[in-house]
Amino acid sequence: MRGGAVDFITKPYSPHALLDRFHEAIAIDRRMRDIRRQQQNVNARIDTLTAREREVMDRLSEGQSTKVIASRLGISTKTVDNHRAKVLEKMIVDNVAQLANLCALIS
Repeated sequence: MRGGAVDFITKPYSPHALLDRFHEAIAIDRRMRDIRRQQQNVNARIDTLTAREREVMDRLSEGQSTKVIASRLGISTKTVDNHRAKVLEKMIVDNVAQLANLCALIS
């Protein structure tokens, strides 16, 4: 099981049970490939961010407010708002909640 087995079947087994396990393994593999593809897509989007945009994104995804981010980074709230807009645009999301969901995919 540690080697990636989905299940084990004891003898005697029915062909139907074996076929069910094959279908289950294929479904699990499909889900894992989808997750990896989504993670690669998110990482490619993150690679388009500047270092400052990445800092702002990390703090936004943690739920920090614009004022708190500005204070911690030593920049104005207007600058944070500008970075926030660029982050949302580059990450192809409409709001911070969607951004946080994307960030959760790669953690």
